[in-house]
Amino acid sequence: QRRDVTRLIDENNIVRPKRDTFLGQSILVRVIGQWLNDERFLNEKKQPKVLSTEGNNSEFAELCSSISKDINSGTILFELQRIKAIEFNNKNAKLIINIYSPKDANVEESIDILTADVGDLIDAAAENIFDQSKIPNLHIKTEYDNIPVKYLDEIKKWAIEVGNKFHQEAREFLSKYDRDINKKVSSEEGRARVSIGTFSYQET
Repeated sequence: QRRDVTRLIDENNIVRPKRDTFLGQSILVRVIGQWLNDERFLNEKKQPKVLSTEGNNSEFAELCSSISKDINSGTILFELQRIKAIEFNNKNAKLIINIYSPKDANVEESIDILTADVGDLIDAAAENIFDQSKIPNLHIKTEYDNIPVKYLDEIKKWAIEVGNKFHQEAREFLSKYDRDINKKVSSEEGRARVSIGTFSYQET
């Protein structure tokens, strides 16, 4: 199992690539998530503030450094512009999306996303099957197999809309327990990663 491979790698001090590649989707997801949920970067209406971007002491540079001191804020700013996640005006950045989608990534990044998602799904199911913990991982699928083809576009749009709302709620909930966003939990022991994924697929 993948966990056994990870354990063997760690025990033998084998160097492996970081999960969060510098310009990989995880970094952009974290920057967007931080911007959406960290009170330092929200206005009085709890909406993402328009951030200054000029210089190493700008609000946007502070946003990036709150995630990692190794992040180059200028490069992240360029990537957010490339995927049309922000509007850039008078050296200020405004966030205009609330989720990073694989359709915004290039082919290599999209395959990285697929790889990570498949791995998490397999691990979640394997843990349910073999570990049988008291609280299982969420693993639910809904399927109907006799739907007229003409309704598929409507169903796709519905799935995207509902999925976006669900993940907005998930981000708001999980951010309360993340050290990068909520300093009140910074003294708690241990470190864990929580991944919640959704997908939809239509087949004729």
